[in-house]
Parts: sequence; structure tokens; C-alpha cells
Amino acid sequence: MHITSRTKPTEADLAQTLRTGPFDLALRTALAARGLALHRVQHRLAQRGIKVGVTSLSYW
Repeated sequence: MHITSRTKPTEADLAQTLRTGPFDLALRTALAARGLALHRVQHRLAQRGIKVGVTSLSYW
């Protein structure tokens, strides 16, 4: 599977990538499939007590 910034992954792409990884590809695929911004992910993680910067998320 090849994901580009111009291609929105399908649910099948997402499910496959979540199963097989690697983590960085799974994260990027999930963000693209769900239309999530990194600051939103950061906020949701913070709600669960996980503090991580947007910059750190972007490196993945």
C-alpha cells in the first residue's frame, strides 16, 4: 500500500496497516483516514493523561 497526501486511505487500507504496521505508517494512515489533525490527537491523549507534543507526534 502506498499512501500519499493526495490519496485518502480506505477503511480496508487502515485496517490492514493497523494490523501490520509499522507504527509510523499506521499512525499516518489513521490520521489521513479520519481527517485528524495532530493537535486534536494531542488533546485526546492529554485527556487520558498522556502528555506529548505536536512536534513529537509529527516525527512519527
